[in-house]
Amino acid sequence: MQTDQSTLRDLMTRLCMAGEHPPRKLLTAIRERGLEAVPSLIAIVNQYPGDDPDAPERKYWATYHAIRLLGDLRAADAVEPILTLLDEDDDYVDQYLPESLGQIGRPAIEPLREALFAPNADVFGVARAANALVRLAERNPEHRPEVVAMLLERFEADVPNEEPETVRGFLVSDLADLRAVEAIPAVRHAYGANLVDETIIDQQDFRLIVERPEQMTANQALRPALRASAQIPPPGGLAPDLLSGPDELATGSGGPLQLGRKVGRNEPCPCGSGTKYKRCHGR
Repeated sequence: MQTDQSTLRDLMTRLCMAGEHPPRKLLTAIRERGLEAVPSLIAIVNQYPGDDPDAPERKYWATYHAIRLLGDLRAADAVEPILTLLDEDDDYVDQYLPESLGQIGRPAIEPLREALFAPNADVFGVARAANALVRLAERNPEHRPEVVAMLLERFEADVPNEEPETVRGFLVSDLADLRAVEAIPAVRHAYGANLVDETIIDQQDFRLIVERPEQMTANQALRPALRASAQIPPPGGLAPDLLSGPDELATGSGGPLQLGRKVGRNEPCPCGSGTKYKRCHGR
């Protein structure tokens, strides 16, 4: 037993020192420890350095890897610790938190509901909670009706928030991702009453995504519209060429523009389409 604990501590130490690209064998070895590894991984999440300017970069990466591993392990005990990072201004948390909680599944639903309906919650915290529910429903179709009903209830609820139109914009986007056609009347009414931030998703894009065929992704549904918008020169610059793939853009020089993951989800996409990164190359 002592040898096993020593080995586990060694694995966690190596994870904390690994930085952005830990060896695959290390991640596999931690997964193979199963639930035995969960408390140590939660401890790493609890040590997230926040906005400490002196924190080494590897400490952040250890948190991100721990979040991902806890999702892989379907660790129900990790839901609440992971949710403590919900409001962090960190694009990598934005990426890993929803995916991990989506993997954990049913045990995450009620805590995510509480985060979704929390009064005066950070707008991006609400967006992450909603996005996690979408990931959960996509991985577990049996939970889709419950998740859609929850997102629609939140969309129509009068929950105090400093940016209600922005919150509704994210919720419209998530309902569209789930092909929630039952939400169309409520969404149409909200757009007509100017209750949705159309810089996140406009009504046309919502209809394109929500009414897409079952086997089509949201990105594929938007591709024709993005190609058309790419022909219109943005202010102060030339129009980019047509989209050549999900993660790159053909530039005038003939080479691809690689898009970094650190672009914020609500920032304009670097491709110049005029669309939010979340709704363009950020998918």
